Amino acid sequence: EIMNFLKELNSVGTEQVIVSTKSGMYVGYQNDVYHYEHDQYNKNVVNATGAGDALLAGYFYGEINGYDIEAKCCLGLANSILTVRSSSSVAKSTIADVTKQISEMKITGGKKS
Repeated sequence: EIMNFLKELNSVGTEQVIVSTKSGMYVGYQNDVYHYEHDQYNKNVVNATGAGDALLAGYFYGEINGYDIEAKCCLGLANSILTVRSSSSVAKSTIADVTKQISEMKITGGKKS
């Protein structure tokens, strides 16, 4: 269902659509759909508030800096993980923290269509 929804939004001119899930994310991008998951779901969760916002912040950090789709998704997922492990809805993570988190997690997925 999510993949069809993303394809439909892309077909009417939406450039990028991002959907966060409990263990990953879907991205409708340039008429393709990507799905990435991580292995950190439910590990050391303190507060899920702000996780989706953190995912978007990491993703668009990569967008602004010209990263490819996989790198943007990794940044988003790592930033989201750091946020759910914080008691605050906004984790005070640096790019070094996010990079470290990426190195500690396993991310699977890629282009689905």
